[in-house]
Amino acid sequence: MGFKSGDRVELTAHESPIEGIEGARSWGVTLPEQFSPKVSEWDSEQRGIHIYTVIGGRKGYQTTHARALFFEYDPPKGASQDEIAKSKERCISLWQKFGLPEPTFQVDNGGKSIHTYWVFHEPQLIPEWQELQKDIAKLMDGDGQLWKSTQTMRLPGTTHWGYGGIGRIVQESGVKYSFQELRSLVPPREKTKPNQKRKKPRWNEFKELFIFPCSDSPPLTGFVSEEAKGYIDSGTGDYRNGTGAMVARSILGASRYLDQIGQSYAGDPRQLFLDYCQRCGQGHGWDEREWESIWQSAFRDKTLSPMPSEDAIRERAAWHCFTEGDWEANSRESFVAKTISSMMAKAAIAQPKKGATEDEKLDVAIANYSLLLAQRENTKAILLKGAIKRDFSISEWDIKQLLEEHNKPDDSTGLDGIEELACEVMMDLSDRSSNPSKRSLIPTKFKSLARIIGGYEREAVSVWGARPKMGKTIALSEEVLHIASQGYTCLFFTAEMAANKILYRMLASASSVPESSIRTASISEGQWEALMTAEADIEQYPIYFDDSKFIHINEVVAKARWFAENVRPVDFIGVDYVQLLDHSQRDKKDGVEEIMKGLKGLAASCNCHVQASAQVGRWVDKQSNKRPGAGDLSDSDAIAKYADLIMTIYRDEVYNPEGGHNREVEAIVCANRLGPTGTAKLLFEAEYTRMVSAIIT
Repeated sequence: MGFKSGDRVELTAHESPIEGIEGARSWGVTLPEQFSPKVSEWDSEQRGIHIYTVIGGRKGYQTTHARALFFEYDPPKGASQDEIAKSKERCISLWQKFGLPEPTFQVDNGGKSIHTYWVFHEPQLIPEWQELQKDIAKLMDGDGQLWKSTQTMRLPGTTHWGYGGIGRIVQESGVKYSFQELRSLVPPREKTKPNQKRKKPRWNEFKELFIFPCSDSPPLTGFVSEEAKGYIDSGTGDYRNGTGAMVARSILGASRYLDQIGQSYAGDPRQLFLDYCQRCGQGHGWDEREWESIWQSAFRDKTLSPMPSEDAIRERAAWHCFTEGDWEANSRESFVAKTISSMMAKAAIAQPKKGATEDEKLDVAIANYSLLLAQRENTKAILLKGAIKRDFSISEWDIKQLLEEHNKPDDSTGLDGIEELACEVMMDLSDRSSNPSKRSLIPTKFKSLARIIGGYEREAVSVWGARPKMGKTIALSEEVLHIASQGYTCLFFTAEMAANKILYRMLASASSVPESSIRTASISEGQWEALMTAEADIEQYPIYFDDSKFIHINEVVAKARWFAENVRPVDFIGVDYVQLLDHSQRDKKDGVEEIMKGLKGLAASCNCHVQASAQVGRWVDKQSNKRPGAGDLSDSDAIAKYADLIMTIYRDEVYNPEGGHNREVEAIVCANRLGPTGTAKLLFEAEYTRMVSAIIT
């Protein structure tokens, strides 16, 4: 594979079936001193051992180069030992059928497959390697997942505990190949036809594959702290010296870090600082001599200056490349003009055509709003508000609220008129349009629920309420897993269950391996592969756990705020559950109010959504209609006072086991300050501790 003495090798190992030994492990070891002892230790603990063959790290965004081209073919599930043996024999010589060169080496993994390697002379950049990896899987009908840069391969010389065999090299030529040579022998997959538009990759996919440092030169202002950037753009009239010191340190910190990692950038650090100085209120000794003094003082300060986290810096560079350099001005004046013109052209449409799609119906609705507003003053911003509903997840409720505001008569009492308000709204929307992490609505996993609430608003609190065993923790963890998979940063405070137990459930949900099998480590070979794939995905999700028991609400708030300020911005916070958090009040009801007030303030201060679970009182079990409402939550007055959205869970099978509705779940939106109420139908897959929407389309 090209590893040399002194190289760091990344290994991963399955959970040991031996009682008392800790769970699955990942470890970086140095060749050869640490390698053999660690492999021997793990093999003695009956762990399946895999090796990362890429360079850079275990997470997708850390990887930079690949060492080899791989191929693997697994026989169908349930294949007999004889069928497995024949499949292996076929795979050893399969490369000849496709006119490929002799592999560098081949490994019998001790289970049911042969791993074939063509090692490169020189490690190859990940994007080009991934295309070739996908092409060879398509050509030879092999494992289509090997293109992932987080993919691991079973380590030869170790035991495959699922089958009892020992991995071994069965063929070795030792010949290495250039990337170009292999590329010329593997035909590319079918490409986009000339008359088809090439689909632009989604942001999450682009971010995953983005290599940093990059060849582009993003503006330096994109890497300073948000606070510093605001002052660079507008200056300040007060505390010019102190603010100037902060701005200078942030500029210098960002530029030094980028210089250190070799990332080029646009803009001169000193000139950015002078821009700030010139935009400040002048006079009272605020002159070039004072500016120079502040700059030199910051320049001599070698400590780390206030700036975004390394992950945030990488993400900002990726966003610059994703938007092709238009991250600052994206969707401003030109978009406004085009949208208004387009929507006014559609304003004569009265009814959607027969068989219209949802998007076409939405176009008609917006056009009718346009027609309604066309005769009124100050409508441009409102019109645009409606026009971008589809693109930026603006809800129908938002539009109606804005219309109501618009239709109110303006007066001279000092209150803000709609024109000023709408302009502020549009500036906020424009900012969010150029940065996905600032979008208002955070997506729910459940499509049937999304039809009612649209998504989760920032600076808002929602609550899942249910009786025990109904699935409120599962609903909350499913939302955390889904939201994190979309690239949103999530914190999860699990005061009831240990973090590893929550992760068992997440792995079961993502891999479709029964949670009971994961918990008891009774896992088949096929299930191991599914689990490894799910784990490789989940470990890249930005989820951070805290499973402290009886944690005080003040500590929850302090930890979350510290994380948001010092590590990375937070989008979604899960809390399981309200009544288990500690508080400072003698009375339980006052304590729950303190907790909810703290969560509400946390959502506002971190510009995120906070979702908590809460118990429903046992009196519901005695009611004829056992579907809980907002008033059935324990200490419901305190919860309802601060919660923007209350959803309760009802499963008929809990009360009527023979009723024939064994999988059906009702997610009841019983209180919603931001929109309508209603009931969403979900399905409960108990085996995988998973909930899914009952509406697939």
